[in-house]
Amino acid sequence: MLITNNLYFSCQVIIMFITCISCSQNADKVLLKKLTIENTLTRLKSGDMQYYYAKYKDSTGQELSEDLKKKLTAGQLKREFYVNKSDSIKEIRVSELKDDEDILNEIQLRSAMGFPMKNFPFEKVNCKEISEKINNSINKDQEARTLEANKENIINIDKVNKNLIISIIEKCGWSSIDTSQVNDVFLLIQHMESEYMARYYPVFLEFHKKGSLSNLNYARMLDRLLMNNGFEQIYGTQIVDQSFYTIRDAENVNIRRQKLGLDSIEEAAKSFGFEYREN
Repeated sequence: MLITNNLYFSCQVIIMFITCISCSQNADKVLLKKLTIENTLTRLKSGDMQYYYAKYKDSTGQELSEDLKKKLTAGQLKREFYVNKSDSIKEIRVSELKDDEDILNEIQLRSAMGFPMKNFPFEKVNCKEISEKINNSINKDQEARTLEANKENIINIDKVNKNLIISIIEKCGWSSIDTSQVNDVFLLIQHMESEYMARYYPVFLEFHKKGSLSNLNYARMLDRLLMNNGFEQIYGTQIVDQSFYTIRDAENVNIRRQKLGLDSIEEAAKSFGFEYREN
């Protein structure tokens, strides 16, 4: 009888132990909290690398199917970051991209996850004397392209401008830049790698809402971000090999352009020296 009781007691302990582990694991899942896109970007931009160790799951927290793995690799899914009760990033859940907001959020995440500011060669800048420096930078940028300077010269000018402009933004802040120079700063940034425009996309978006960023540059910003990340452009501002890069819903592109006060796509094509033909 004693042996039987001991065996019964041991079994009960094992069952309770297994149950506790199971409850703990389930509790961890329940306690996971989704970060907003703003919070996620803030953490990534500050250098949070915890996502390296996070597990990728589907939108319900289950293992990824082979189809989702392929779409994730192809950059066709959006990501949402989840933290545990210790505020550590534990899961990245993926789902289908539904609209432009999803796409642009994903583009920003791709940029932040690459940590473009890591080891950046920041320059010393006097935050009270940046207006002239911006003027000099945009003049060199436009002059090089107007005079059709050789490619190597343009690359060198873009590199010098990038180091200066990024240093001004990161060290002095956007408030130090006169709103009359916002479009010049945009033109300089659009000639940098895409991750820098993605980093400053929310700022330029606010400048556009306030009227400081022109409608044309707003369209350029969206189209370039989409093109550089493998998505179709919206307004038809980006040219590849004397033709428009693929335009989404091309038959309605002039309606979208008209809303921004832009010339028709046919007129835009003529200004670039070719005839527009719908894809």
